[in-house]
Amino acid sequence: MLNTLNISTGTKLKAKLGLRLKALQVFTLSEPDLAKFVVQLENDPLFDRIRPFITRMPFTTSRLLLLPEKEVQSISERPDVRWSEFEDELGLISKMGQQAFERYFLVEDTVLSQEETAARCGISQGDAKRIRDFLLILSLQSHESLSPITPLSYRKSDTCIAKVELYDGEPQIIWTFLHLARGRYGINYEKIREVMKSLDNAAEKKQLRQLLDALDLVNLRQDTLWRALQVLLNRQKRYFTTHRIDTLKPLPPVALARFLSVHPSTVGRLLNNRNLLTPWNEEIPCRLLAPNQRKIAVAAIDRFLRLPPSRQWTDEELRFQLHKTRGICLSRRSVNECRREAML
Repeated sequence: MLNTLNISTGTKLKAKLGLRLKALQVFTLSEPDLAKFVVQLENDPLFDRIRPFITRMPFTTSRLLLLPEKEVQSISERPDVRWSEFEDELGLISKMGQQAFERYFLVEDTVLSQEETAARCGISQGDAKRIRDFLLILSLQSHESLSPITPLSYRKSDTCIAKVELYDGEPQIIWTFLHLARGRYGINYEKIREVMKSLDNAAEKKQLRQLLDALDLVNLRQDTLWRALQVLLNRQKRYFTTHRIDTLKPLPPVALARFLSVHPSTVGRLLNNRNLLTPWNEEIPCRLLAPNQRKIAVAAIDRFLRLPPSRQWTDEELRFQLHKTRGICLSRRSVNECRREAML
């Protein structure tokens, strides 16, 4: 896959256009495909040359979701992960603790040797290798669905990228993909330039430049996804704390794109085919968290019509309630259209 993302050479204009094309390709990749691409990058022999100058930079409160065997029954099984085959590895991780596991196997794996990792975790080198092999297998899984509740508008191509948990009333992310839990790459460009100067082969220098370009594109994509999810979680905090879909606030993709300083199509590529697991273990599409004003109005009107005691609401009364409770200003004609949609 690395070859498909080669950056064009030639004039500066061609290079700039080529970089934009490659960025588009990276943003278009599904999460499982990006995970495979990241594994391929990190298995490149040139990556080993610059590994000492690459650090992991996980996002704030970033964690990796590992389902112990006892939780698999109550939440769901990842169809492509046979947890019973990894009881020993999960036991080792549980014994060393989540904090040590994430520090030495997710963050500092590029700067510590297997021997150093084993020593700091108090395990044998063989056990350290088993955990690393387990993480490699985990990183290549598709994570199609983690919930026994059928996701809203679920499609087979959808992927569950994270679980949302509440900590002190604040929604936080627990990733299901290893490359997301590890965050972005911290790249020491000065040291890598020294490595590049030491290379005698022109072809290797070109390949190293292409590798760095690919790492930069992965960073851009990781940063944008993380920022988008933070905006969505902060905007829809009440939804996650109340489990009421009528509490969702309007946030059309165009507005989200403006906040992130990206093109609206980029937001679409980031949200499409990606799901989140809610605190109540229901899987929802990310795009549900970025509704337009009309969708919010339909959901609110549906709730008004269901309120006891049963009564006949006029369009003007619904219009007033929308403005009073949700801050939505619509004409009576628009309210009538939303009412008919809610009654379908």
